[in-house]
This record gives sequence, C-alpha cells and structure tokens, in this order.
Amino acid sequence: MTLILCIFAYTVSYFCRTNLSISLFYITQELSISSKASGFIGTAFFWSYAIGQLLCGWINSKINSKHLVVTGLAISTFCNLFISLSHTYISILLLWTLNGISLSLLWTPIVNIVSHWYEQSQINNIPLLLNLPTTVGYIISWSILGSIQNNHSWRLAFFIPAVVSFIYSIIWLLLIKEKPESLGYSIQNSSAEFKKNICDTAAQSKPKSSLFNILFNFNMIIFAVLLICQGCIRESINLWAPTIMENVNPNFSILSLLIIPVFSTFGLILSTLLLKKVRQNLNLLMLILLILGSISGIFLMIFKSHHYLTVISLGIIMAILCSSTSILTTLVPLQFSNTGYVAKITGILNFTAYIGAATGGFLSGIIRDFSGLNGMYTFWGFVMILSLAMFSLFLLKHRNS
Repeated sequence: MTLILCIFAYTVSYFCRTNLSISLFYITQELSISSKASGFIGTAFFWSYAIGQLLCGWINSKINSKHLVVTGLAISTFCNLFISLSHTYISILLLWTLNGISLSLLWTPIVNIVSHWYEQSQINNIPLLLNLPTTVGYIISWSILGSIQNNHSWRLAFFIPAVVSFIYSIIWLLLIKEKPESLGYSIQNSSAEFKKNICDTAAQSKPKSSLFNILFNFNMIIFAVLLICQGCIRESINLWAPTIMENVNPNFSILSLLIIPVFSTFGLILSTLLLKKVRQNLNLLMLILLILGSISGIFLMIFKSHHYLTVISLGIIMAILCSSTSILTTLVPLQFSNTGYVAKITGILNFTAYIGAATGGFLSGIIRDFSGLNGMYTFWGFVMILSLAMFSLFLLKHRNS
C-alpha cells in the first residue's frame, strides 16, 4: 500500500511538470517568443528543482516526509492553476520556477519513506516501480493532455493537472504512513552488500562513516558527472521532443511522439530483467546500457534528417537514460540506508542530475537557434559518448583497485 501511494504521488508530480513540453509549441506561438526564451522556462524549472533537491535532503531530516510531499503537491497545484490563467511570459516563467521548487520536495521524502518500509535485500526490485512515473507521466501527459489541448486550449493542460494534484494531496494526507512502526511493524535493515555493486565503497560498509567521506570519493564523483551528462540529454529531449516533431512534420501524429516515453518504460522493465541475468552486476549492466546509448547517439547524428528514424533513436536513448539514471538515483542512495544518509544522498544525486537538465534545456535552445535541429542532435549524441567515456574511467579505476 505504501509503495503504491508513493508511485502515484510521483506520477502526479510528473503530470504537473510534463505538461510544459506538450504546450511549449503553443505557448511560444501565442506569446511570440524565441526558442531561447521558451527553453529558458524549462531551464528555470530545472535550476529551481536542482537547488530544491539539494536543500530537500537536509529539510527532510528535520520535517516529516509525509508533510513534505503534501506541501510540494499543494504548491504545484497553485502554480499549474495560475499558469492556466496567465497571459505573459514573465508570469509563466516565475510560476514554473516556483513549480520546480515545489516538486523538488517529493522525490527525496518518497525514497526516504521506501527505505523505512523495505529490507535491503528487497531494494534491487524498487527502482523500476519508483521510476515508472518518469515515463508513464509523459505517456499520460502527451496523449491525454496533448489531445485535449489540440481540440481546446493549451491552458487546460495546466488546469487539469492542478485539479488532479489537489485531489491526490488529500488522499496522500489521509492514507500514507511514513514508518512501519506506526502500524506495529518492524523492518530490519542489514548492512549486507550486493555482489559487484556499483556503489561498492569503503564507506558503504561503515554505518558511522561521515557524509563527506561517502560523497567525496572517486566513485561518487564519477556518478555525479554521469548524472549531469544524462540529465542534460534526458530532460532536453523531454522538453523539446513535441516542438521538434511539430517543426519536422506539422501533421505528426501524437501516437508517433508517444514512441519516446513508451521506449523509456520498456527500458526500465528491460534493465530490471537484465539485472537478474547479469546476477546483480550493476557495473556490467551500466556498461551495456551506455554502449547501446552511445551507438544510438551516433545513429542519431548520422540519420538526423529522417523523421521516423530520429524518433526511434530518441526513444532508444531515452530508454537507456531512464534505466541508468534510475540505478544511480535510486539504488545508490537506498543501499546507504544503514548510514542514515538516504535522504541527503538522494537529494545531492538528484541535484547533480538536474544541474545537467537545467544546462541542457537552455543549451539545446541556443544550439537550435544557431544550428537548427541537426546541431541539437549532434550535441545530444556527443554527450552520450561522453557518458560512456566517464563510466569507462570508473571501471578502469575500479579494476585497478
């Protein structure tokens, strides 16, 4: 029950943020703004979201996770509602920035709640379920909200999520229990590690290790750089995909666009199955994913003039990114549950991912203004290759040690 409530809460949060990408083309036209200006709306969201993630880890150690989630949903309700009534670029920009701060209050407490309810031996099965909203949210938004705004107005794409968020805030407040002890249960978290774990560090086996020692080691620094690269591409594609499809093919079907989030969902499921096949060897799984992602990035750069091949390439890249990001932002912090730093590590890792997202969305808009779509595709492909290079450096260091 607790896991289901957490999954739905995170799905609602994505419903309240993915609506911008499907509406960006219409907002740009109505307000007569440039790609750079419209891209800055997404950038402002990601910067505020990133900063919120960084702070949320410390806030969550002081404030009840249940109340932190409902606060985030309530503020997001306000933001989406007033964007549906807005008529100026500045008002939308400011409200969307506030929306980023509000939604940053959800992920860390959700992971923290899950860490209370599940033993460490069960943790490897959690990332798929917790990260499904990151893809399902886009499927719901791009299909349902996309169809509604095409037949009516882009403003409904913000009004409807506001209503949904308000209703779920009440459900969450009434039903969620932060810790099993409140229902008379007790969960024992052992300090046992998974074999060949991606976060296999000296700090992991020492419950009393300082947060500084955990974060500032070679492994975690490489993970942070990887998350910056992956966040840069992932959220840029999410932000710009509908606009790209409108420009490449004005008569494009919303169903063709849904290939991207469908691929992402498939990627999450496939990575979970592969993890069992490689016997919990996260290093091997990450290497396989990043090699496939780099090949797709090269494919995108070569066949960037072909509409459907572009969509398929973007879909594969998103599948890879959703899988690898879920490993880094969910499995890594959850396996530090014996140190008591789950909330803070989660917040910091998500902060790095959304630093990349904030930078990527803005850079993609600038590159598109100066070099067109081909320049944007080349940029994404290059960053995918860079991700593989960084992880190869991690494996080399891991092997030598």
